[in-house]
This record gives sequence, C-alpha cells and structure tokens, in this order.
Amino acid sequence: MKIFLSLIFLGMSVFNAASAFENTIRYEEDCFDLEAGIVIPRDPVIGACLPEIGDFWFTYSPAGLGTYTVVSQNRCIMSMPMCEEGAKIAHSAKAYSEVNFTDLSSLEFTSDLVDIDFASVTAILHTLEGHYYKLGFIEEVPCNPTPAGDTCVKFQWEQLSDSNSPDPNPNGCEAVVYSNTDKKITFDKLAMELYSPFTDEPNGQFALFTGADMSLTMLAGFGDFKYKGGNPTYTGQTLIGANNCYPTYSTQGKTVRFPKIKVPLVSILPDGNTADGPMTCYSAMLKLSTTQAKANIFKLIEINEIPCE
Repeated sequence: MKIFLSLIFLGMSVFNAASAFENTIRYEEDCFDLEAGIVIPRDPVIGACLPEIGDFWFTYSPAGLGTYTVVSQNRCIMSMPMCEEGAKIAHSAKAYSEVNFTDLSSLEFTSDLVDIDFASVTAILHTLEGHYYKLGFIEEVPCNPTPAGDTCVKFQWEQLSDSNSPDPNPNGCEAVVYSNTDKKITFDKLAMELYSPFTDEPNGQFALFTGADMSLTMLAGFGDFKYKGGNPTYTGQTLIGANNCYPTYSTQGKTVRFPKIKVPLVSILPDGNTADGPMTCYSAMLKLSTTQAKANIFKLIEINEIPCE
C-alpha cells in the first residue's frame, strides 16, 4: 500500500488530485507519489522508491546519448524483494494541454524504462491504484535550497478521466452508509474492471454488478476493513472509466473506491459509550492489503470530506 494517510472516519480531509498541479523534484534523488501529491526521497539502500510508495522519478538519458530528462516510472528491480508490479508508462506526441482521457485507448503502456526526452512529449502514467495521470515538462531549475550539484525538474501533472475531471459531482451520487453499530459499510452495487482474456489487460471499462450482503467491516486497529461478497449479478450496464457514482473495484490497482459514504459523527458519553450525531459524507479509497490479501483485508488509504446534499 502506498504510504498515504490511513484515517478512520473523522472530520478530516486529505489530498485530492482534482485538478492540474505543478511540482519540483530533484533529479535521481526524489520520487513522486501522484495519488498523494507528495515528494518522497529515494531509498539510498535500494537506489529507488518501492512502487507501493512512489510512482516515478527523473533521471538523465540512460543511453548516454544526451543530458535530456527521462521519466523513470517506479518498477520492480533486483534490489526490491516482494515488490509489487509498479506503474506503467506511455508517451504522446501531443502537447500537454491537448492530452485527455480519450487518447488512452490509442497508447501502449509498458513497465519497461523508455529512453525518450521528457521535454519533447507528454508522459502518461497508469498507477498501481488504477488511475491515469499526464505529466508535462516545464523546465530544469536549480534546487532551492541548493545542495551542491543538485538540479531539479519542474513539471505539471493532472489526473485523467472520461470527463477530464477526476470525480463526478458527488451530489449526484447515491450514498452508501457506514453504521457505527455494526461498523460496516454496506452496498448493493459494485462496478468491476473489465479485462480482455487474450491480453489480460484492462480495457478502461467497468461492468456494474448488483448483489445482497456486500460489505466492508472495520476491524480493530486503524483503517483495516474486511470484505464480504455474496454472489453479485451483472446488471447489463457498462461504465467508462473508474470515476462514476458507484463503489468501484480495480483488479489491477487492487483498490475499491467509494464516491460517497454517509457516516454518522459520534459523541463520547461520560461512561465511555458513544452516541450517533449528525451525518457527514466522504469519498474514500481502500487498497487490498499485500500481507493479508487472502483474508480480503483492505486498508483505508484516502478519505475526503464532501457535501452531503
């Protein structure tokens, strides 16, 4: 799981990649996590960041043919035992401002390092969480503060979706409900990623299923939930992209995303018991635990407070 913020349902918001951003990181010293929007120093022992922690870093042309910038997506290398697959990358000759979600179907994503000048293309990353982000080169700049010999890259980035905005208006989504009594998120619909049986690659579409007794139960601890399924049935409806109004599961990213969860805030009574108060709403993402996957344990990795109306 990416090291983000594992929060139980409290009145706090965390990063939401909802629009375009600019960041500056050091060549070959910093990784960047697109889901969290944070800079992470590379691990000096393995000479990289684990794919579960960051998505990419910048390096100089590995072919030695020039000093241009190359996007090195985070992928498993020999020094990373028990490593997850990592991000995949593609490049477009279109200008950064012209690249949108509809271009994804014509691109070929790879886990291999691609030696191409970042300044001459738009890079698109497909993260472990199943999201797509475009990256654009702005300029090479001195780092500030400037360690001896360090140079930084300034770049722009944003998440791509079918509407070129990361989320539908949550006000238009029907909320699932979290109960403080049984500590469950219950839902009767689930959108699941579609794959080609020939390529074993997702096609960007999600089939909507319905079923009784689907739930995620919060376990003792901090942000762990156990999934219970039942036997969902295909509704005949297919959705384009992961950003829709339903709980959505990505097999590739091993994540389940909730666009809207209603949660009762609680007050603590003098005897230590709790009483439900007013409702608040969140969008949230959970990721299948790498160490407890067989037990269907998910960890809360992202939660954002949203309007309930």
